[in-house]
Amino acid sequence: MATEIDVTAQIDGLAASLETFAVLHSRLGERLFEAVPSVSGWSCGQHLYHVALATGLALDNVVRLVQGRSPMIVHEGGPNELAVRVLTEGGYPRGESEAPRMVRPGDEVDPAFLVDEMQLNRDGLTEVRKVADRIPGATGRIRHPQLGELLATEWLRFVNLHASHHLAILRDVESALA
Repeated sequence: MATEIDVTAQIDGLAASLETFAVLHSRLGERLFEAVPSVSGWSCGQHLYHVALATGLALDNVVRLVQGRSPMIVHEGGPNELAVRVLTEGGYPRGESEAPRMVRPGDEVDPAFLVDEMQLNRDGLTEVRKVADRIPGATGRIRHPQLGELLATEWLRFVNLHASHHLAILRDVESALA
């Protein structure tokens, strides 16, 4: 990809989203798992669960790529057409793809597990901050099931955009619940 990715801006953007997720989680309380099918097929709790799982995997991939020690790392390929569009335009289109099975929420989400996963995201971001200066130099790639083989910088941009995408949906669901 030709576009330069500002690591600090991506980390800061993701940190802001994670904080907003925590606020929304707290604010919604008992309404966390109420669905609003006219807005989304998932409740806010299901979106938070999905984002928590996807964020955890993406942050792990960033660290793995920086460390250069993972059997998932490849040195060929690259982002596909959808990824190039998403990463350069700065948005993830609604309804254009389906969440991979490994990060898709079930009909019910364990509230305690969700809280744990959200904390693991904050911990994962702390680990990414520790290696931030090495992220641009990581040359390997790890495959995303829908976007192709991504560099550490691309994984970081993706996870920030993905969080922002779901934050917008969460706000729409929360508004519809009001």
